[in-house]
Amino acid sequence: MSRVINLLDLTRHHPSLETGISTADIIDLVQNLGTPMVTVLCCLWFIRYIYDQNAKEREKFLQRDEANNKRAFELSQNCNEAMSKLAHAVEMDTKAIE
Repeated sequence: MSRVINLLDLTRHHPSLETGISTADIIDLVQNLGTPMVTVLCCLWFIRYIYDQNAKEREKFLQRDEANNKRAFELSQNCNEAMSKLAHAVEMDTKAIE
C-alpha cells in the first residue's frame, strides 16, 4: 500500500527505476481503485511529465532568446558606430571640398 501512496504523491511523480512498480502492485491498484481511477492517475502523471518537459524546453528557449537579443543589440550598436564614423567622414570630406 505504501507504493500506492508514492504513486499518488504528485510532488514525486517520477518514480526511480530501482523502486519501479511491479505487476502485482498494478493489479492491486486496479482492484482497489478501479480502472477509471488508475487511468486518470496515469493521465495526470503524463500531463505533469509533459508540463515539466515543456518548462525545461521553455527555459532553454528563453536563454537562447536572451543570447540572440544580446547579439542583435551589439550588432546594432556596431552598425550605429560605423554609421556615425561614416557620417563624420562625409562631413569632413564636404568641408575639405568647400
